[in-house]
Amino acid sequence: MHHVMIITDDGITDRFYFVGPFVTEIDAVEWGLRQDGDNPSWHVLDLANPGAIPRILPPTTQTIASGHVGYVIPPAPGKPGYYVLCFDCSSYHLIGPFGDAVQLEQFINYTDENDGPYGSPAWYQLLLDVPPEAPKVVLNTMPPLPAEEVERRRLKIAEEDAFLEAVYASWCSNSGQPAQRP
Repeated sequence: MHHVMIITDDGITDRFYFVGPFVTEIDAVEWGLRQDGDNPSWHVLDLANPGAIPRILPPTTQTIASGHVGYVIPPAPGKPGYYVLCFDCSSYHLIGPFGDAVQLEQFINYTDENDGPYGSPAWYQLLLDVPPEAPKVVLNTMPPLPAEEVERRRLKIAEEDAFLEAVYASWCSNSGQPAQRP
């Protein structure tokens, strides 16, 4: 079931929540595009249970100066902690909590820039309650797009993808790079 993940902040701590379900990913994208002014940080995810308590992976940090695996100082009791929210098209998880932004940035800087933390190229730094609450789910009130419009948009996306693949293949052949997607 397609949902739109919204990431917001109230000036102190951050929040993320979901809107949905949507019949198709095209409907979810349309809803997100209509919200761009109010919620500029939105992403479409295909989730079975968006309101579940998020999975939290423990942080493993490596101190940059010493090169030895270090330990993470947790946030003080009753204080929010820093988390990394990692997601792809069909899942999400948190890494944390980190006691301060410096620890979190050290963890992020240690990971490969292309792969992101724990292999998640899409991620956000969030300041959340410890432990974080289950995200709320807001029901979608937008009617689904007509089937013809959904199909038209899918064909347009496929055409754009084919064009980009052709441009990338041409660039690879002209630059001597292997024609494999990174």
